[in-house]
Amino acid sequence: MEVKVNSSELLKRLEQVVKVVASKSVMQILDDVMFEVRGNVMVLTASDSETWLSVKCPILEASDGMRFCVNAKDFMELIKNIADKELTLSVEEDTSQLLCDYGNGQFSMPYDAAEEYPAPVSSGGGMISVLVDGKKIHKAIELTLVGVGNSITRPIMNGINFKFGEDGMTVSSTNTHKIIQYKDKSVVLDGAGGFTIPKKPSIVLLSILASIEGEVKLSFDGSSISANNSDFKMSARLIEGAYPNCRSVMPTDNKVVVSIDKGSILQALKRVSPMTSEVSDLVVLSFNDGYVTISADNAMFGKSASETVACNCDGEIKIGFKGSDLAEMIKNIDDDNIIISLSTPKSGALITAASTYSQDEYISMLAPSLIGQNG
Repeated sequence: MEVKVNSSELLKRLEQVVKVVASKSVMQILDDVMFEVRGNVMVLTASDSETWLSVKCPILEASDGMRFCVNAKDFMELIKNIADKELTLSVEEDTSQLLCDYGNGQFSMPYDAAEEYPAPVSSGGGMISVLVDGKKIHKAIELTLVGVGNSITRPIMNGINFKFGEDGMTVSSTNTHKIIQYKDKSVVLDGAGGFTIPKKPSIVLLSILASIEGEVKLSFDGSSISANNSDFKMSARLIEGAYPNCRSVMPTDNKVVVSIDKGSILQALKRVSPMTSEVSDLVVLSFNDGYVTISADNAMFGKSASETVACNCDGEIKIGFKGSDLAEMIKNIDDDNIIISLSTPKSGALITAASTYSQDEYISMLAPSLIGQNG
């Protein structure tokens, strides 16, 4: 049995599915990619036992029903070094060898039986389904991914929460220090439903959707989700439990509202942050009418820095933040100008876009750090 395929097309799909393969697999077969020929396409599948991803690859010619598994990373490294050529993959059942002929050369490697590959997670029934434009899911994940936590005690925060209803799709992430919430009112669902998807399948889905056009069907229950269209299918286990109400902890009585150029504050943070303490990463922002002074101090090593940036500010306040978190939250905003809304030095700062989104569409919050933590 053999299949003929273009090496560039194959490599493109391999690079997508190999992202799912774990660095340390719980089963040896999960180091593999499974290949299945179905009519005029070949389907590549990878899994880490929690997430499954299948993508379709066009083929030139094949024996229908051909199935085999090969080590994902080894096979991809070999294909990477072959230029845009026609490949002939054939399996030798008596020796369990996969042969790859590319015209002026060939290689062989062992393969495993596809029957040993674990099946995707299955639903217990009662799935809720919604059709969403793939670009809208991509944007929602892209905007909220930086807020995902890494908590041992509260695993529900280690993913992105999606809620669907008649008023739209609300997507949230938090690690208690950072909160991000994005809402797309054009995605509606009769009734209500939602899920919390772990970080890894979120990243996998983000990568796949970057090159996908059209609608994607999301089907979910309390324990699993599948996302698919004509080009791919991803299945994953969900994080079970009640997701916190992020909006309820955001301050509403913000007495100081600052409008500032995104590029200017990011450049200032880039220059000042190297002088922070490695322990606290503390930067202090002192807002006054017409400007903000950004400063860092590492008393242990005698280092300090400060820089003043012009802004539109209607009050005075001094507040500290973890520098890397502040820069990450600002970078995440798709606007040339940002709004920072503050109440007290002990309350969180709301960081939003000046014009791209309203606060009802996109809002983020960063918890303050205690001024005086010089490490």
